[in-house]
Amino acid sequence: MGFVSYMYFELIKVSHESHFVGYHQKISEEKTLNSTDIDDNAKTGMVFKKALGKYYLKTGGGIVECSISSMLRKHLIYPAADPSSLPRRVVEVADIRQVDPVAIGDEVCYTDGGQGIGMITDVLPRRNKFNRKAQGNKPLEQVIAANIDRIIGVFAVKHPKMRWDMLDRFIAGSEALEIPILICITKMDVLKDDDFLDRMKCYEELGYPVIYTSNVT
Repeated sequence: MGFVSYMYFELIKVSHESHFVGYHQKISEEKTLNSTDIDDNAKTGMVFKKALGKYYLKTGGGIVECSISSMLRKHLIYPAADPSSLPRRVVEVADIRQVDPVAIGDEVCYTDGGQGIGMITDVLPRRNKFNRKAQGNKPLEQVIAANIDRIIGVFAVKHPKMRWDMLDRFIAGSEALEIPILICITKMDVLKDDDFLDRMKCYEELGYPVIYTSNVT
């Protein structure tokens, strides 16, 4: 059985396999994926869940199930000259360099199709994103979550075995994004030695908050 760890983000929750090799990016200003002008009257929502090409948004009117516009999977290339000197026209269309242009936590614009369904047409600028290089030979980025307020790394004492390197990666990612992290240790009822607690004390002394949970108490 492969080791699985969990990352929880405040307001949103994500789980993924532990083959996490992070390259993380803090974003102060990011244009929308296609540099399109956003309609001031467009409806907006936050992506809190996605599965099999469907994206679920929290909106002021409730939950909306969305697909995404095919244009979000394309990158429109315009002339490199001063925009005022040339008519604004697309000179080339290229595929995006992301596995999925929409991530959990994204604030998006969508068109409302009624009866709780819609289509995502644009992704609003992200405050930050937690990402990694996608598996495979293509240089694609996989955005795990966006607009994160807090990271909670959840690890078991045993079953599966504690992965200290994974914990360090989570901490490095949170530091790179300047996002607070909380460490949660589970299954304390199966702990048999004090070496584990001694090692965890090092993280606490560095200022990282740790909570311990048990299946018994």
